[in-house]
Amino acid sequence: MAIREQAFSTIASVFKMHGAEVLDTPIFELKETLMGGELCSLRYDLTIPFARHLAMNNLSAMTRYQISKVYRRDNPSKGRYREFYQCDFDIAGQYEPMLADFEVIVVLNQLLDKLDIGTYELLDDMLDICGVPAEKFRTVCSGIDKLDKQTFEQVKKELVEEKGLSVETADRIGAIVKKRGSPFEILIELKSEGSKFLENCGSVAALRELDILFQALKEANCLDNLFFDLSLARGLDYLFASKFCRAKP
Repeated sequence: MAIREQAFSTIASVFKMHGAEVLDTPIFELKETLMGGELCSLRYDLTIPFARHLAMNNLSAMTRYQISKVYRRDNPSKGRYREFYQCDFDIAGQYEPMLADFEVIVVLNQLLDKLDIGTYELLDDMLDICGVPAEKFRTVCSGIDKLDKQTFEQVKKELVEEKGLSVETADRIGAIVKKRGSPFEILIELKSEGSKFLENCGSVAALRELDILFQALKEANCLDNLFFDLSLARGLDYLFASKFCRAKP
């Protein structure tokens, strides 16, 4: 308990350094926000309660943090829990391109230094380039998300046998999601002559924004601690913009 409280205190101090105010949201979700038909349920995450707080209070901008418990109703597999803590740092509002994304990575970098503890981007464009039908984007992403626990051959089998992709499409996905390394090295490869990403308007814009982000992180001396991973696919059914995952080297 003492170690956890010390960690939470350290995390909160970094969040406050970046102007975040603490927010405590209700632990229950009402029936209209659920899909199972219950009158109420324990919250699944801290994102939906935050979005509701913004809407109910007519807030157009807010930087907040919350360190609270969230819950799962299903039978957890080994290593997973029905009750656990999430630490959220959120920047809501309209800002210059990649400014909020830049600050989030700076926060993560500072937490890494203090606690000793990539972005998901371009996935929709990558799936489109590989020939995945738009209606299967999210279900395919759930398979790709397992690459941190399974080999690509295992994931490929699921993509073909359960998700209904062709072997050729799965192989094209594999060639891309295996890319992981220095942000600028991967970015240069994705922007190289003949890259399929340059044929897609959405991915061209995303690559341009990532270039802005990486340049800013380089100036802030944060880039050496980051890697660019094209296999990150968690939360894409309800999160948008850039997503970042921080792992201890």
